[in-house]
Amino acid sequence: MNEDQLRKIITQQKTLGRKPEELIRLAEGAGMEHGKVIPLIVEMFPGFKADSQPKNEDYQNTTAVKIWDPADEVITQTTFKVGNEKIQKKFEEHQKNPYRIRRIYFLFWGLGFAGTGLIFSLLLVSPDLFWNIMLGSGDDDSGGFGILTLPWLPLAWYVFHVKRLQRDLVKKIIADNNHWIYNPDENPSRWSSLANKFPKIFLKGNNSQELEDEFWGKFHTATQSRDFYSGIFHYATTTGSGKNRKTRHSYQAVFAIRLEKVLKNSLLLVPEKKGDRFWRKLGVGSDVNVESEAFNQAFKVYKNGEPSQQDLIQIFVKLSPAVQEQLVLLAQENPKSSIYFSGDVFLFVRDGMLFPTKRTLIKFKGLPNVKMHTNFFKKVELNPADEAYLQERFDTLLSIASNTAKYLD
Repeated sequence: MNEDQLRKIITQQKTLGRKPEELIRLAEGAGMEHGKVIPLIVEMFPGFKADSQPKNEDYQNTTAVKIWDPADEVITQTTFKVGNEKIQKKFEEHQKNPYRIRRIYFLFWGLGFAGTGLIFSLLLVSPDLFWNIMLGSGDDDSGGFGILTLPWLPLAWYVFHVKRLQRDLVKKIIADNNHWIYNPDENPSRWSSLANKFPKIFLKGNNSQELEDEFWGKFHTATQSRDFYSGIFHYATTTGSGKNRKTRHSYQAVFAIRLEKVLKNSLLLVPEKKGDRFWRKLGVGSDVNVESEAFNQAFKVYKNGEPSQQDLIQIFVKLSPAVQEQLVLLAQENPKSSIYFSGDVFLFVRDGMLFPTKRTLIKFKGLPNVKMHTNFFKKVELNPADEAYLQERFDTLLSIASNTAKYLD
């Protein structure tokens, strides 16, 4: 991070009411040198005495400060340092050799054509062998046209590798600019921790459950600062066996905001279906209705067991008109959202990717098929449009969630 970037961040945080001492701790906790931070702080905060501040070594323990996590795991500034450093190192290596990506790319194209040509050369040498391979032989009557894809597998792997580096780098920059923590790796162990605490949300699928694209940090508005967590929950559901075996992969964007007070009762809101609306009109079912018809049409309220009169009172207090309005807004911004209140956590989940740039080949209803502007195959540099898009997505979702949470505190 250069001086101009640091100045921009300090200016932004200053407008949010951050004090000089807090900005110094954040900057040095993120790895900035004491000698670079202090002059900017003195310049932007007239009257601030730099001599009263301890040196960088006195702040070395900031990297060990625990970051809020909804699953109560120990997360610090250095927990995922190795993974982030690998991303940065790969990017810098490609910048030093900007044409290497393109050379390897065309090399794999050449190998693909050569391999395909070699396979078809069998048609001239031994037609019977060629068609036996293509059409298959034996009792299973399985075709062998899949062999034509083998020469292209190296190219597919390389394209995936480069595009993943692009995506991870954009997310790392977003995290660095906001002093957030980012985990670039898939994390199966996180699923166990979250499922133990929030089984209604995370006990899904029967294999391959994991969290990816995880962020931890604070979101600042003009009046408040809130801890948050974000991640992509991936799980698979396998049914049948043998030839009838099918596996369906699902992805859900998970967002958690820390509340200032602990709620006594857990509450789950799920998208209301057409059948639910029919039974609700007939007065059948255990769904709880509030005064907002827009809210009733957007959500079905669940609570463990049949709610008592006291439970209903607590639900209506918790789901005040202001909260209902914000939750409806959240549902409109994020179709098919499920929302869960438990303890000091306000958690919402939506189908699909929070950032659709994760896998551009997968389309989700209600999400645009966003294509990244960054393209290392043409030029090894980041396009600011990608960073702006992801930052805007974060700001929009966090603002709505934060506004909802303040009515629950």
